[in-house]
Amino acid sequence: MVKWPWKRKGTRGDLYVTLDKKLAVAWNVDSFHNSLHPPTAPLNLTVISAVENKTTLYWQHPDKTNGKLNKFKFQVTAIETWLLQSQGLNFNWEYDITRETRNYTYTLEGFFPSTKYRVDVCGVTVECGDLTSVTMETELSVPSFNETVTVVEDSLTNMTATIQLPAAHRYLTNSSAFFVMVGCQRCSLSTTKDTAKLKDEALYSELLNQIKFQQYVDVWIAAEIQPNPKGNRFIIGDNRTSKPCQFGSGYMNRPLKPHVSYYIVVVVLNQQGSDRVFQTLKLPSALTLAQEPETGNKGSNLGWIALLLIIIVPVLLYLLYKKRCRKEVCKQIKGNKHNVAFELKRGTEFTPYIAASGQ
Repeated sequence: MVKWPWKRKGTRGDLYVTLDKKLAVAWNVDSFHNSLHPPTAPLNLTVISAVENKTTLYWQHPDKTNGKLNKFKFQVTAIETWLLQSQGLNFNWEYDITRETRNYTYTLEGFFPSTKYRVDVCGVTVECGDLTSVTMETELSVPSFNETVTVVEDSLTNMTATIQLPAAHRYLTNSSAFFVMVGCQRCSLSTTKDTAKLKDEALYSELLNQIKFQQYVDVWIAAEIQPNPKGNRFIIGDNRTSKPCQFGSGYMNRPLKPHVSYYIVVVVLNQQGSDRVFQTLKLPSALTLAQEPETGNKGSNLGWIALLLIIIVPVLLYLLYKKRCRKEVCKQIKGNKHNVAFELKRGTEFTPYIAASGQ
């Protein structure tokens, strides 16, 4: 049984609790007192470098640990982001101490680009001590797509083709866009109108530098598409003009022609503020549409149509004539019946007139 009150013995702060006559448990009073006071905040927390998803931090040992320091805890919080998809940006991290020192450096992983973070750090004895914080902003990143542009199966006609765009990359910002660029060698179309439709005319030159279509006669922007986390499909050549978009308006999705090879490139623009980066996604090979029917077949079809018209039109005219004649005969019969009934009502004898022979 525990005996009360507790008894203090010696001058070194040892405190004894007698459980029975033969057993006693002791602990250090100073350690017990310090466990009630967590460590003070780490000193001089600084960001040394931030590359891609890694950030290296520097800090100094707390002034007072109030016990043996076991580890440091990091809490990383996104306080602002320019990413199109903003979920899953926060994370926690721990750094176990093998040897106490005055200065520490450590690299954290798990940061996303185009995001402003706050990093909170505390030292841990029994529990987390006072926090120290630093804010940092990660840079714009060039997305690396695992997917590419593909042609939807059985979507080719003699004027259009449907392409499948990849899902929006995790690193794309809310100021990103897919530009569908079309180039061909025998189109003979002017591209000057496309530059006027971009709010920033210099962007057109940047897009051309990415796709390197200078060797082709014509290049045009078929569409500007907002990236979608689930992917997009787009019909090239539907002869429609697009609505106003983020970077421009009125892109003409010109119809395609058979027997012509088209080079389809999707330029991915990722932008944060005034910074821009590009990525190009190309069809593996040139796109050629289905062929039109041959001229001989067209002439043969027209001949059959003319022959059918020659047969059908006279028949229709004859049927209309017969129908009209029937109406006139019925009208005459009704008129005669009306006259006979009228004469009988007057009480007179009705003698039909019979023309004499020879008259």
